[in-house]
Amino acid sequence: MVQFTFSCSFAALSLWLHALVAFGRDDPYCLEVGWRMAGDTLSVLEGVRDPRDCQQECETTDGCSFFRWRARRDCVLITRPTGEWRYDIASVSGPKSCFLPASDFPETANAACKVVGMSVSGSEYEKTELATSTECHLRCNADPRCEFWSWEAPFHYSNEEICKLYDSSAAMTGFGESIRSVSGAKKCPSEHPRFPIWKSKLYSDPSRELPWSKEPVNGRRHLPYCLEWNKRVTGTPGGAYRLSDPRDCSAICTTLQGCTNWNWFASSERCEVFREAVDEVSGEEFFPAAVTGPGVCEDPLTDFPEYSQMSCSTFGKQTRGEVLSTLSLGATGVPDDCLIACEETEGCVAYSYNIETAAAGTGGECLLLSSDTGLETQIGAVSGPPRCQDRASHYPVWKAVTRDMSFPSNIQPLPVSPSPSFTPVEEDSPLAMVPETDDLMDAEAEMITTLSAEGESTETDSLEDVQEGDEGKEDSEAAMMSEEEVEEDEATSVEVMVEADVDTKETETETESGSSLSPSPSTEVEPQAAEGVSETVSVGDSPTSEGVEEEDPEETAEKGVKEEDPEEKAEKSVEEEDPEEKAEKGTAEEEMTEEENAEETEGLPEEEEENAEETEGLPEEEEEDKEEEEEEKEAEMPSVDLRGQR
Repeated sequence: MVQFTFSCSFAALSLWLHALVAFGRDDPYCLEVGWRMAGDTLSVLEGVRDPRDCQQECETTDGCSFFRWRARRDCVLITRPTGEWRYDIASVSGPKSCFLPASDFPETANAACKVVGMSVSGSEYEKTELATSTECHLRCNADPRCEFWSWEAPFHYSNEEICKLYDSSAAMTGFGESIRSVSGAKKCPSEHPRFPIWKSKLYSDPSRELPWSKEPVNGRRHLPYCLEWNKRVTGTPGGAYRLSDPRDCSAICTTLQGCTNWNWFASSERCEVFREAVDEVSGEEFFPAAVTGPGVCEDPLTDFPEYSQMSCSTFGKQTRGEVLSTLSLGATGVPDDCLIACEETEGCVAYSYNIETAAAGTGGECLLLSSDTGLETQIGAVSGPPRCQDRASHYPVWKAVTRDMSFPSNIQPLPVSPSPSFTPVEEDSPLAMVPETDDLMDAEAEMITTLSAEGESTETDSLEDVQEGDEGKEDSEAAMMSEEEVEEDEATSVEVMVEADVDTKETETETESGSSLSPSPSTEVEPQAAEGVSETVSVGDSPTSEGVEEEDPEETAEKGVKEEDPEEKAEKSVEEEDPEEKAEKGTAEEEMTEEENAEETEGLPEEEEENAEETEGLPEEEEEDKEEEEEEKEAEMPSVDLRGQR
């Protein structure tokens, strides 16, 4: 495994972490409004309209350690501070960097929409005395009624600062420039044009429009940490680690010297890192439930205030609670979209997003919950609250694993190879037909049933085949019954078949038996069907008992009348029917006879001509039928019974 070198300025980091804890910072920009820092001046830049721009000028200038922004739009870069702070309503001062990422301050991430040097007038619903602009900002965040806020510093430090809260855009009637004021919107991005998202002029594309579109721009959808979902880079990784969060994978790559790209796989929680000039990176490709990104993201986190609450979301966990609604966000959806849906849904207190379900395109990957009873481990899931402020204790603010100085010894290394593989399966491929179940016996039985149905009829489903097979066995056993018993049994069978066929699919199974009652160009006449037409069929008092009556083929099939070979009738006449069975079946016979007589009487004129044509060809077919009957007996096939057909 390729070894990487970890490096950072621990001395500087420790110094400023101590300073920030002492000051109790809760703002991602570390700005001290109304205070001036004294020190040795490195240079003065004119025309800098925002103190955050002045801070970034100091950050990118060698030798600068502090900055001071003055209301006349001057940016003073300081090399060595004297440690003297003086109250100055026209100044904003701070360090070159907070040394803490913006993700540490999700409660005030909407500070990206605050404007330093702008005052607001109008009908405020609350006016209180608060010491800093950040306190005014947080008060608005905590009040459901508040939509906008404005803080004003006094002319003298002995006076009190004023915080004003507004409940709508209409309540603000005037805007002006004031070196003593800071104003902002609760919702960021804001629809009010006076509160745009502040964007760095030194990082990313200066001409970019914020917020970023949800559609791809320059070949990708822009998200925090430059995450690209359902993609991976191919090549030989220089290292692999087990990490439950893709943001940690990004942080590892950023910390490693020479790391150019990284992959993270949700199903295995595997992080791969690639090194320039050492690892061969051949490009990106689609890979479900995977995430990839560059070693250094060109988009600053402050560009994404709408996604800032993801800082309180946890990967590899699912929230327990009552489901409010289930959403499908489509192929381009990401966990951030599920969080925003929760923010915009009344009654939503938490969300859970299933990464693997989303990648499979099966829908229902975003769960919005109306209650939250805790978290449970679930690989491939990400969960969190809609807002970090007043969140439950089981949702900590995410901090990169690299923030722990001993992280190299705390992360679990994995073998570099093999890397996860993915083979797309086409719908028509045999692999796509493999059932997704561990019960191989059920899968084998289902396949056998399907093959049997295809061999017998292209229009008969597997369930009907099983039923017909069972009825065929019963028919074979009933061959020893007397002729009168069989006829009465047929009436009972017809009644059962009619009830069973109410919710089943209509199919034509005459092609299986080759019955002459439903002729087909490709069907041979079975012996039972051919000889049955020339005989007298008796079912109760039906008109068909007088000679050879003409009957519609479909009606005959529905009644399930079995037409048998004379030899079979002779064998069946040996046994006599049980008197009790005769009494039970006689009742059903009489009921069916009345319905059949009415149907047959209406169709007689039309049936005569059809059955006359069928009877003419019977003498020529009898010899063929007898030969087929002998072949069937040799193959030990049960006799065909029309009771199994419809």
